[in-house]
Amino acid sequence: MPKTDRNPLVHGSNLEQKENHRTKYRDDESRRYLNEIRTEYDTWHTDNIQLVGPTSKATDQDDAVISKRVELFATYK
Repeated sequence: MPKTDRNPLVHGSNLEQKENHRTKYRDDESRRYLNEIRTEYDTWHTDNIQLVGPTSKATDQDDAVISKRVELFATYK
């Protein structure tokens, strides 16, 4: 499988595109909103990426990990 520089998480990729757009989202208000979203996204992403699982092999921790991921996403959203 070829390696890409594309962000595999859709919202992160969309946010990055807006942050780097050459003509849109350049005004102060848009930049402020994007910075607020980026701060929340980075917090969610860091916390989410630290969770391990579930994987293809079921474990006793799967339900707890899924619940935590849902909680993190609901807080972020």
